[in-house]
Amino acid sequence: MTDSSTNATQNQAALDIMAQLNDPAWVKAAAKLEEEAGCDISAGPALGSALGKMLADPEGFHQHQRLRTLVLRELQLLLSECDLGIGLPPALAAGKKILTERLQAPSADIQAKLLAIVAEDLSTPEDVPLPEEAKETLRLIIQAVLQTEDWETISGAAVRALQHNFRARFDLPQSA
Repeated sequence: MTDSSTNATQNQAALDIMAQLNDPAWVKAAAKLEEEAGCDISAGPALGSALGKMLADPEGFHQHQRLRTLVLRELQLLLSECDLGIGLPPALAAGKKILTERLQAPSADIQAKLLAIVAEDLSTPEDVPLPEEAKETLRLIIQAVLQTEDWETISGAAVRALQHNFRARFDLPQSA
């Protein structure tokens, strides 16, 4: 099977699942099976409180998840360029948390730019990377959304990890 036919098959399967989720009869039947089994089947990702949102608007939920992936991947690339070494994972964790909070209510301008980027991404084949112009726009958005104190928190997480590693490496006392 070629990559394009595999992608077409996967895309059709995703559309079939989306159609099923929008079919009240199928949802009732699936719930009945789960009830008869006496357990929560929980197939797929752990959506938790987001399940209702996904069921109400699966296409919008997919777009939201895709946009989140694009933004956080660009944050990771941006931080990777800072050569943080052992400090990268904690810096990235702090950055993801802060950026996710900051993007809960973006300005109309940032919202329009993000929606244009996700629309562009979803309109191209999966194997085609996001254009450089869109990546640069994401970087500018990240830099505009994160405030000075946010960058200080992110860099502080990297510094603490480096200090901890340094102390452990040379058997120095760990500070509180």
